[in-house]
Amino acid sequence: MICSEIGNSIPTNLVREPARARQSPHVASDRLCSVTPKPTTPPARHRPTGEWDSTVRASGRRWTATDRKVIDMIDANQAWIVNASVKEIAERADVSSSSIVRVCQRLGFAGIHEVKLVLARDLARQESRGEFPAAVAQLSTPQEILSTVLQHSAQTVLDATHTLDDEAFATLIEKISAARTLLIAGNGTSRGPAFDCAYRLTSLGIVTRPAGDSLEQHLVAEQLTGADVCLCISHTGTTRETLIVAEAAKNAGATVCALTSYRESPLSTIADLVLVAGGPEYGFRHEAMVGRISHMAVIDAVFVAVAMSRPGALDHSQVITTRMRERHTGIA
Repeated sequence: MICSEIGNSIPTNLVREPARARQSPHVASDRLCSVTPKPTTPPARHRPTGEWDSTVRASGRRWTATDRKVIDMIDANQAWIVNASVKEIAERADVSSSSIVRVCQRLGFAGIHEVKLVLARDLARQESRGEFPAAVAQLSTPQEILSTVLQHSAQTVLDATHTLDDEAFATLIEKISAARTLLIAGNGTSRGPAFDCAYRLTSLGIVTRPAGDSLEQHLVAEQLTGADVCLCISHTGTTRETLIVAEAAKNAGATVCALTSYRESPLSTIADLVLVAGGPEYGFRHEAMVGRISHMAVIDAVFVAVAMSRPGALDHSQVITTRMRERHTGIA
């Protein structure tokens, strides 16, 4: 049975390491259906949005026991960490001082000092806008809920700047601009963003194949060449149908790019380029809506960057869309 692509589990890998052995798409599911192991330190609270959370969440899903002890301890003691020494942090996590430094570096930080600076900034933001979902639980009117949810969604989009790879993004823009054909794959709740991306880039004159059904995506992927690009959009990076498309495109010689919320995933392992953007998940927001918002923001950036890289493309797009609006609405 294939699970829907909604990914409610907390990520359990930590690393920005060399890619592991590829997982077969035929055994991958739309989300990790196993139960996340319980923390070995005091249980972490709902993790707030912020640079620390975005970095940890995007890092992946398969942490070691020592990694989990350190991560969970920091989550549960963020304010205390800011003023604690490495020795004190190590003693509370019941690991060595070198383990603390190693975990921070595996996450991409220079060391514990940088983690402290990040936590201090995150805590300052939390104090000014309240912690989610606790902030929502204390609200009494729809207007207050609207304002709070929008603020947290906006912050999640900003947090994506800490997880996106600038060089990978620049390379993707170059590849798309020069591509013979661009296939955009997305299934489940990622199909909407995939269609929107295809529509926008088509208006710039890019020969784009949008995400039809999964079989059509696979059929197109099998016929790609080294001159083509396949952009795969998947929140969890484990959607079986999307993995099949990515592998077919890869085997055909096309450049494969993943837009996902997790750095370590089967899709990221297959892809040549990985763009990580997403948001925290809570029980009543189980379809990771904030993750979709982050993906749409990245798609918007892709559209603008491709337009700027192709002289006259933006003017061409505006002429076409204006003509279409006039034909379909009768409004000039």
